[in-house]
Amino acid sequence: MPQKYPIILLASYLLFSASAQAELQRLQYNNPGLVVDLGVGLWAWPLPMDFDGDGDYDLVVVCPDKPFNGTYFFENKQGDEKMPVFEPPVRISKGDHNVQVSYVDGLPRVLSPGIEHTEFFEKGIDYNYLKKQYLIKIRTHHKVLENLLNHPDKQI
Repeated sequence: MPQKYPIILLASYLLFSASAQAELQRLQYNNPGLVVDLGVGLWAWPLPMDFDGDGDYDLVVVCPDKPFNGTYFFENKQGDEKMPVFEPPVRISKGDHNVQVSYVDGLPRVLSPGIEHTEFFEKGIDYNYLKKQYLIKIRTHHKVLENLLNHPDKQI
């Protein structure tokens, strides 16, 4: 009786691995048979959202690295498909690190650590906006430190 268990385990392993291999196929890099290549570089941040306002999910990808630094819009013209084929990318702005999309009341809000890109749909990742936000933070911290140094008896 104990000899049947290894045979059953071996048979189920072979059956599972054969069916898994039949379902999955590895795609070659730069495959000419692909309809659309969504590659925009290493360490890209995908942001699924309705970027163009037509009611279906598009794909926005932010890549901070070289040579593809940028924010790219891949339009979904097929509508509410389970597996849409996206249009070739359109570069909308520069890229940045750690960009995420968050949904509040069903609307996308694009965030980087400590920053909300409030003009993302008009300007993408706008470095002048980022610079302005960092300067505001630095000035705020400077004022807090100045108050601490000038008024050590006050608690903040």
